Amino acid sequence: MTNDGDNFDDSWDPIWQTKTSIDNDGWNAEIKIPLSQLRFSQKEEQRWGLQVVRYLFRESENSMWQHIPSNISGWTSHYGEIEGIDHIKPQRQVEIAPFAVGKFDKYEKVVGNPYATGKEFGYNVGVDGKIGITNNMILDFTINPDFGQVEADPSEVNLSAFESFFSEKRPFFIEGKNITNYQITPGGNPWSSDNLFYSRRIGRKPHGEPELDDNEYADVPENTKILGAFKLTGKTNDGWSIGIIENIANKEIAEIDIEGEKHDEIVEPYTNYLIGRVQKDINKGNTIIGGMFTTTNRKLEDTNLDYLNSSAITGGVDFKQYFWKKKYYVTAMFVTSKINGSTEAILDQQTSSRRYFQRPDADYLSVDSSLTTLVGHGGNISFGKQTNSGFRFAFNTTWRSPGLELNDVGYMRQANTIFQYLWAGYSITKPFSIFRRININMNQWSGWDFGSVNLFNGANINTWFQFKNLWSVSGGYNIEFENISNTILRGGPSMKVPGNQNYWFEIETNYTKKVRFNASVSENKGNENYEYYNGYYLSATYQPVDNISFSLNPYFSTYKADLQYIDEFTYNGEARYVFGK
Repeated sequence: MTNDGDNFDDSWDPIWQTKTSIDNDGWNAEIKIPLSQLRFSQKEEQRWGLQVVRYLFRESENSMWQHIPSNISGWTSHYGEIEGIDHIKPQRQVEIAPFAVGKFDKYEKVVGNPYATGKEFGYNVGVDGKIGITNNMILDFTINPDFGQVEADPSEVNLSAFESFFSEKRPFFIEGKNITNYQITPGGNPWSSDNLFYSRRIGRKPHGEPELDDNEYADVPENTKILGAFKLTGKTNDGWSIGIIENIANKEIAEIDIEGEKHDEIVEPYTNYLIGRVQKDINKGNTIIGGMFTTTNRKLEDTNLDYLNSSAITGGVDFKQYFWKKKYYVTAMFVTSKINGSTEAILDQQTSSRRYFQRPDADYLSVDSSLTTLVGHGGNISFGKQTNSGFRFAFNTTWRSPGLELNDVGYMRQANTIFQYLWAGYSITKPFSIFRRININMNQWSGWDFGSVNLFNGANINTWFQFKNLWSVSGGYNIEFENISNTILRGGPSMKVPGNQNYWFEIETNYTKKVRFNASVSENKGNENYEYYNGYYLSATYQPVDNISFSLNPYFSTYKADLQYIDEFTYNGEARYVFGK
């Protein structure tokens, strides 16, 4: 699945069969996909867009049924068409899959802890299903789902004040996410993860954590149980793409043992999540309009969870216009949010790491302990040229107002920001001399807060060269000038941070060979020696057959930082901040 080549998502995995052979005429492939796996209209005669691609690995070569020149933009908009498909009827898909799961965990026993006996038994039963409302509209549902077999997240040590972002791996949320996705800022930057819908909120670890004294123990659920959820995705007859997700998460209770006496404490309230998304292509796909809304409602029964928002609403509208055979584009996106809660909850939002309204040097911000509502807005505007080769560029401005809050069922790293970047690149896809392909890119970026303070400025140049023997080299240089951080003291005043510069270089041998190597080096130097990093990486791979490979990946790095926040304390009535190395 792809947004006309802007991005690709291969997580959709329908039922299909294939068989290949090699004869005197060459390589042949036959692929069968049941009609039940496809969505199409009830017209007597069908016309379908189609593209077939064969990737020849040993030559790093693509062969296409419908040729798409490298000097134009887009992908699906240039597919070929097959006509004359008739006498077929769309089938309404029905799949019901009940399940039962048992588990046994064995671990080291903790003496005195009645909840760490060294072994645990557990079970779970539920049902998953899929129903075709129409051939173009599918209803997925799940009751008491089990995600125990889903790949675990990578381990991470996060020393910052900001929340880590993890990708979704649960099939229920992956299928159809191209419709429910609402990424606010494109590109690889600190704001590109911001989204109105971050499905990892659903079924998350409970918010509450019981406060325990010595000789007190607690049994806290690892995740919030999803009582039931449904997802409706598809396309209407008049061309509207629709995605609706409704979810009810269970109330979670921790059992606390105090010298043999047990009592319960709510660590997560009943919560309802509702997500809705619509989008439509008009003007032969040159204009795209859409919108999205989300709601979160919590049933707060215990005062120990008053720091949570009782309800949250977010919404957005988006627009994209292509020009001149889709080589140029303009996009605009606007989002807004409103959260409600107790004075404790809204005070917690004002002083969180996403805002720090309490900063003494932010005269345009103030903490209001009487508020029970917080409202904000954000958005993104961009203009650019997109082609598969030649000159390309993108100019982008994105912002998050101080009051914007998306983290009830979305993701937002930081509010109170205005971010601008310019990217320009040149790509050569026609082989010449010793080169097979060349990419050259330049980037510039700047940031401000809503107090008009210029926080940071930087620039970058990077290149990638692929040779005709399929070896490649790449490298780049990055510079950031002295910046002003309004978060490094975690609610304290802004602080100047020296700039830094870094470089990297990488070389890779022919990746189609049975034996291949990759080596890279990178170094980052902070001005005034406030930080230093270097890293060396080597990879050696031996692949005797297609489905077996052996790799050795040694890696060495050093990192030194003099500005790692530790704590804040008061001395003679004044705030003091402790940093560690």
